[in-house]
Amino acid sequence: PNDEFFFKFDVNNDARIHKCQWLAKRTDKYKICDENTAEYKDKNFLYRPAGVVCLSTCGYCSKSPSMTPSVSPTDCPEASPTTVFFYGYENNNTGIRIPKFHQCKWLAARQDQQIKETCKSRTDWTDGSSIILSARE
Repeated sequence: PNDEFFFKFDVNNDARIHKCQWLAKRTDKYKICDENTAEYKDKNFLYRPAGVVCLSTCGYCSKSPSMTPSVSPTDCPEASPTTVFFYGYENNNTGIRIPKFHQCKWLAARQDQQIKETCKSRTDWTDGSSIILSARE
């Protein structure tokens, strides 16, 4: 709730930075999450848009329980940079679909739109004995 995001430039061309808790109170929060995609960099920090920073507020996090128990329920846990997630399928040179996985640090280095689209995915992968969750989990 205290994470900050770039909202927009005001009439004086000053950057308006807000916290996710401010966004949570807005009736137009989903529109802001989906349509405001610009970033702003000041001298010390890169402010990303709400759709990347306020994942839970924007509704991009799973509300269902995770496969791993936690001390207290979370609806958008922070993953370790080395956590692996299921990215999708790709065809190998023989035309067989093979699962593709990435670490969270790979995703963190992508452009905002790719992060947003990847985190909206609800596709998980299983080999029958283990499950790899999508980035959204």
